[in-house]
Amino acid sequence: MDRELRVVLSARVFSDQKCFGPGVSQLLKRVDELHSLRAAALSMSMAYSKAWTVVRNAEDGLGFHLLTSTAGGRLRRLLRKAAHLRCRAF
Repeated sequence: MDRELRVVLSARVFSDQKCFGPGVSQLLKRVDELHSLRAAALSMSMAYSKAWTVVRNAEDGLGFHLLTSTAGGRLRRLLRKAAHLRCRAF
């Protein structure tokens, strides 16, 4: 029986704890598309508080901020380092 095989690789970045992986990358991708952490979290069936925890843990582990916002926190954008990391790693 012939089957088509494919390779799927996944990478994670660790400091003293896991700080960046496919889940963080997907969340950042959605923030980039939707310009909102809340909308990104909802699109992934994730609580907003959980999304903030994921972002804060990633920022703490990586040593730099991933997101920025306008006054009032309405518009979220990926910072250049976050976009670069997301595109290179995943």
